[in-house]
Amino acid sequence: MLESIKEYLKDKMAADLATCDNGQPRLRPMTLMHLEDKLWIATGTTDAKSAQLASNPLCEALLHIKKEQNSGYIRISAKAVLITDLALKKTIADFSDFVYDYFPEAADEGYALYELVPHSIRLMKPGEMYETEMLK
Repeated sequence: MLESIKEYLKDKMAADLATCDNGQPRLRPMTLMHLEDKLWIATGTTDAKSAQLASNPLCEALLHIKKEQNSGYIRISAKAVLITDLALKKTIADFSDFVYDYFPEAADEGYALYELVPHSIRLMKPGEMYETEMLK
């Protein structure tokens, strides 16, 4: 992950995730997890977003950032990669124990874990008027 955005990243963050459903954008709040310089989201295998990501794995996550009275954002354009490795799914579930509020164990067939692999990261620092391409 780029050093220039690490200062804004936390272990778990509220972010807006956009997917595509037959050409129609779909947006929802999610918990974006940051572990080992990678970004992760967890959801249900039968949720609409899982079907949308299976059809088109390209997505965007928007993380709102604030500093004093100013706001900005990090916009991450990524490919969502479905993770099937049970050990990794358990690592992320243990890291973000809220996963267990929805799924009794990491091996639960209903638990879907995705790594968001960025191909573009844009940063608008709090108080600035324009975003900067950080990764292209």
